[in-house]
Amino acid sequence: MSCWSSFRAVSSMAFNIDEANPKIYKGEEQDFFGYKVLQFISGKEKGVMVSAPYQKNGSGGICRCTQDRTNCTDCYTPR
Repeated sequence: MSCWSSFRAVSSMAFNIDEANPKIYKGEEQDFFGYKVLQFISGKEKGVMVSAPYQKNGSGGICRCTQDRTNCTDCYTPR
């Protein structure tokens, strides 16, 4: 039982989601924008990395979305 309790405590400390003030980032539906999302912290900057696997005719893309902006910038697509 104690093993199960410690597992639950660890898994619940991953991150918090602000339901009262959500940030909504939009992308093209056909790009599957938002297929995978990863939170990041870099210095004082916080945000999420968002994948769009079908962006640019299927070559895919990764976008960086920060808290201080309403849209995603710095989208990377392989050549």
